[in-house]
Amino acid sequence: MHSPGLKVHAVENHDEALAELVRNIRRKLLGPEVLVGLKKLELPNVDIASAKRISAAALAAVDQGQLGYAIIAARKPNLGEEFTASVCGSDKWWNRLP
Repeated sequence: MHSPGLKVHAVENHDEALAELVRNIRRKLLGPEVLVGLKKLELPNVDIASAKRISAAALAAVDQGQLGYAIIAARKPNLGEEFTASVCGSDKWWNRLP
């Protein structure tokens, strides 16, 4: 972020949101897996076992701190406060950063 001339003002960690997303994906794989197992649904081009392995690896990576999700707020320092306030609105959280 610094190379294009941006100054990072805040970083918000949202790893738990990523973990919840992966858990939701894993839950949604259960229905098709059961239906395929009962021969009630055919998914010839879908590899549910691989999807489960990948989602398990993703969840483990999040739990171990190897994979994460964050929101990064940055500004171009040379734009000035007047421009930032007029474009972003003075009530926005990033305008209250040090």
